[in-house]
Amino acid sequence: MGADGAPFYFMEMNTRLQVEHPVTEMITGQDLVEWQIRVARGEPLPLLQHQVPQRGTAVEVRLYAEDPDNGFLPSTGKLSRLVMPAVRTGVRVDSGIEEGGTVGIHYDPMLAKLIAHGPDRATAIDRLIGALDETEIEGVRSNRAFLARLIGHPAFRAGDVDTGFIERYRADLAPATDLPPRLAALAALALATPKVRLTASSPWEALGDWRLNLPSRRRIDLYAADGVRFALVLTSDGAGVIIDGLEKPLCARGRWAGDRQFSADLDGDLIHATVLCAPGHVEVRSGGQMFQFLLSPPGTDSESVHGGDGIVRAPMPGRVLSLGVQPGQSVSRGARLLVLEAMKMEHRLDAPVDGTVTAVHTAEGAQVSGGTLLVEIEAAPQDA
Repeated sequence: MGADGAPFYFMEMNTRLQVEHPVTEMITGQDLVEWQIRVARGEPLPLLQHQVPQRGTAVEVRLYAEDPDNGFLPSTGKLSRLVMPAVRTGVRVDSGIEEGGTVGIHYDPMLAKLIAHGPDRATAIDRLIGALDETEIEGVRSNRAFLARLIGHPAFRAGDVDTGFIERYRADLAPATDLPPRLAALAALALATPKVRLTASSPWEALGDWRLNLPSRRRIDLYAADGVRFALVLTSDGAGVIIDGLEKPLCARGRWAGDRQFSADLDGDLIHATVLCAPGHVEVRSGGQMFQFLLSPPGTDSESVHGGDGIVRAPMPGRVLSLGVQPGQSVSRGARLLVLEAMKMEHRLDAPVDGTVTAVHTAEGAQVSGGTLLVEIEAAPQDA
């Protein structure tokens, strides 16, 4: 507080454009890069401060190749699929990477910046969530879904944001674990609805499951990651589809609006979603949330930094900056084993158990790939 009791503030100022400069550009309608070049050429600023217009609100997110569920560790690999949202009114995409490109260990893992503008904060956020829902990334992990949940949070919408936001709302920002039955119905309806091609050479391609005399009936089983099953039966009734298998039957109709956009009318509840159908699962994105339904019972996930009780693997490609243990050394759970440097960050790997180091498979300065076995520890026997 100031001497007079009024609050005072610090403002950072850099003599360069910030990553967030598209926000200013969308609000003012000015090209700041052009301004910078003109000034470098000795020209005056195009506008004075009082002449700069301000229209509406803009919000920007940085799309990163990182894993929010694993401490935001960077993710590397080849981008086997990369689909950015369609550029339209109020949405801007700045990116320098393409499908087939590689996210390596030597540079910042930012993939793109997504910016949305609207007459007010709510509209800008809604447009940005829609853009994130349309984005597809395969080959590396990303913060896409986390960003959508974050900017859709009520506190963020209200502008109640500070540096403690993520920690304060950590539980709210975690991936959804309960799969809504209505979205399971939407996923099943999407699987059963043909994508009509406008260039179809035959009208029969648009008939879907049409049958003579008897209604078509199809059973679709969907599974949550924890094994919960949705056993749904879809029966055509002429005007639409009756979906059985939930608490009560649903009268539904659905249609594709492109390869990924699906609209469904479920008992009068109209839902628009991005639906991605892939081998083994179907993913539904709606309102910034992502729900994945498996097409067969889930197996066990064996991919982990700790492959066993005392097995420690590299969580990402990087360079071993320092090594703190050697074979035969006793360690306690949480003790530092080594430090891995990747993408301008240092990542400490700790002992997962109490025990004795039986093998060290790396050395200081070594370059290692993600998943490389680094250290083995024989766990100490548990007291009876």
